[in-house]
Amino acid sequence: MNKELREALDVLKLHYKFIGPLNKENKDGRFDAVYVQNAEDADRALQNGYADGDIFCIDCSREELPKLIGKCRLIASSSEELRRIDAAAQNAESGGKLIRVGLRLTLDEADGANCFKPSDLERISKEAKGLKNISLGGVFIRGSLKGSCGRDLGCFMRSCYETAKLATVILPCSMPYIGMENLLEALEEQQTHAPRQLPDFIKEAQTVGMQNATAFYAKLLIS
Repeated sequence: MNKELREALDVLKLHYKFIGPLNKENKDGRFDAVYVQNAEDADRALQNGYADGDIFCIDCSREELPKLIGKCRLIASSSEELRRIDAAAQNAESGGKLIRVGLRLTLDEADGANCFKPSDLERISKEAKGLKNISLGGVFIRGSLKGSCGRDLGCFMRSCYETAKLATVILPCSMPYIGMENLLEALEEQQTHAPRQLPDFIKEAQTVGMQNATAFYAKLLIS
C-alpha cells in the first residue's frame, strides 16, 4: 500500500485495522496485523511487537501446525484442515482451553480457491460437534473484486459483514474479527484507474464500521 493511499485511508482507522504479509512490512510500512506462514515468522512477529491476537496464519502446513498453536490465530479453509487443527490441539499444552479457529470463506461460488462458501455453514455446524479441542471464532472472507471500485468495494465490505453475522446465527461460534481479503489490491488499482471513486468507498466503509461499532463489535480487518 503506497503512502498516498495509506494517508487517504487513515480516516478509516477509527473502525478498521490493516493487515498484510509480515515480509512486506518494510515495503508497505507497518501493518496493524500480519499474516505469517510458519512458526519462525510468528516468532519474528511477536519479537516485532505484535500480539498473538494480531498474527494470523491461513493454510498452514501439517508440519508447522503444532508449532504455531499459541503463537497466532489459525484460519481453516476446509473441513479437513479443521480436523487437522483439532487433532494438533489435542496434543498442545493449552491448559485445557479450546483453541479458537477462524474460517476462510469466499463469496464467489466460482472461486477456485480452497475456501468454504456460505452455503457450507450448515454442514460446518454439524461437523463442529465432533471437534472436541477447538472452538470456532472469526472469519476471513474473499470475493472477486477485479475491476471493482468505489461503491462496489463498499458493497463487498457490507456483504462480508452480513455473512459474518449469518455465521454467528448458524454456527456455534463467536466473531472476534472479520477479515476482508483483496481489498487493498483493489483499492490500489482503483487509485490508478478511478481515483475519484475513493470517497464513495470510504463513505460505504464508514457506514459498515459504525454499524459494527454499535451492534456487533468485531475487529474489522482490511487486507
